[in-house]
Amino acid sequence: MIKKTLASVLLGLSLMSVLNAKECVSPITRSVKYHQQSAEIRALQLQSYKMAKMALDNNLKLVKDKKPAVILDLDETVLNTFDYAGYLIKNCIKYTPETWDKFEKEGSLTLVPGALDFLEYANSKGVKIFYISNRTQKNKAFTLKTLKSFKLPQVSEESVLLKEKGKPKAVRRELVAKDYAIVLQVGDTLHDFDAIFAKDAKNSQEQRAKVLQNAQKFGTEWIILPNSLYGTWEDEPIKAWQNKK
Repeated sequence: MIKKTLASVLLGLSLMSVLNAKECVSPITRSVKYHQQSAEIRALQLQSYKMAKMALDNNLKLVKDKKPAVILDLDETVLNTFDYAGYLIKNCIKYTPETWDKFEKEGSLTLVPGALDFLEYANSKGVKIFYISNRTQKNKAFTLKTLKSFKLPQVSEESVLLKEKGKPKAVRRELVAKDYAIVLQVGDTLHDFDAIFAKDAKNSQEQRAKVLQNAQKFGTEWIILPNSLYGTWEDEPIKAWQNKK
C-alpha cells in the first residue's frame, strides 16, 4: 500500500514538473534549435545570398526592354520568425491564426543573415525590389513598420504585396511581371517561385519531381533558403530503417 501511494505521489510530482515547465515534446523542437542556435544554418543562408548576388549579376546582362526586378518572400527568407515557433513549444500549443496575428504585430524578429547585404546590393544596381508574402493584409502597417525598422531598401505600400482574397502569390507575381522583368526570386518554400508548386502542394513525390523538372532554375533564377520549421511536407509519413535482428 505504501509503495503504491509513494508511486502515485512520484507520478503526480513528475506530471506537475512537466506542466510547470510548459515545454512539450514537439515535432519542431529540433527544427527550432537548428534555426535559432546552429552555425550551419547561418552558413547556408549566407551562401544562398552570395549565390543570389552572382545570379543577379548574370541575369541583369539579359534584360532588354523592361526595368529589372527581384522578388523576395519575407518570413524565413528576409525575416527570422523562429521565436514564434519557440513560443508554441514553450506554451504547449499549436499554430493558430490568433497567435500568429499577434506575432505579426508584436513578435520578436531578426534578419536572415545575408538578406540586407543582398537587398542593398540589388538596390545599388538600380533593381526594383518587391516583397511578396502571405502575411495578412490587415496587418500591413505593422509589417511595413517592421521592415523599415531594419532599414530594408524600397519598402513601401506598392512594393510590399501581402495576402489578399483571390490574389495568391502567383497572381501578385504576374502583377509585377506586367511592368518589370523579374530577374530573380528568393524564397524558402517552392510556391514562392512558381504556381506549379502550389498545385498538389502536399504531394511530396510530385513536388520532388517538379523540382527535378525545373532543376536548371535553382541557383540561377530561383534561390531557395533552408526552412525546417514548416512546409507542405509536414504530414508526410516517416520512413525508417528496418533493423533485422
